[in-house]
Amino acid sequence: MPGVKVVYPAFPSDARNLIYTSVLDPNPVIFLENKYLYRHVKELVPNEIDAVRLGSARIVRPGQEAVVLTYGAMVHEAVHAATRLAGQGYDVMVVDMRTLKPYDEDAIIAAVAATNRVLVVHEGWRTCGFGAELSAVVAERAFHLLDAPVMRLTAPDVPVPYAPELEAAFRPNADKIEKALVELIEY
Repeated sequence: MPGVKVVYPAFPSDARNLIYTSVLDPNPVIFLENKYLYRHVKELVPNEIDAVRLGSARIVRPGQEAVVLTYGAMVHEAVHAATRLAGQGYDVMVVDMRTLKPYDEDAIIAAVAATNRVLVVHEGWRTCGFGAELSAVVAERAFHLLDAPVMRLTAPDVPVPYAPELEAAFRPNADKIEKALVELIEY
């Protein structure tokens, strides 16, 4: 929707800094938080507020063989998968998008240029999900940099299950990300 901005932090410090920036923004801002982060992500947040520009991604983990473009709770799953893969000799970058609208096209292209392989991960459905938008940007602006097709790892196109065991099977996780990254790197 034109004129509306969307924020989706993965860390408490980003949540505080992005909400500060969102309040000061003259446009409407939708601020999304994943409930998973309340129980699982612990971080000491400095007293100083550091305004984060809407539309600025952050490299959470550097790497050279592939990049994971993601946001929210999936940032932590991707870092976990990339850390495990580092023990197997793979070097994976993780980029936290932080804001979905506007998103940081320059950071995306720079990450693609550095790695030549892209895995987009998000918890939304595959069809009409935000990952399709990121994949399209990579295809339009950085196709010439790719050594493999852009891959997406998303939730399946089914209703979200309520039972905890089924919800866990529904969501992307570190194991699924790790498997997708190995497939992408070895393409």
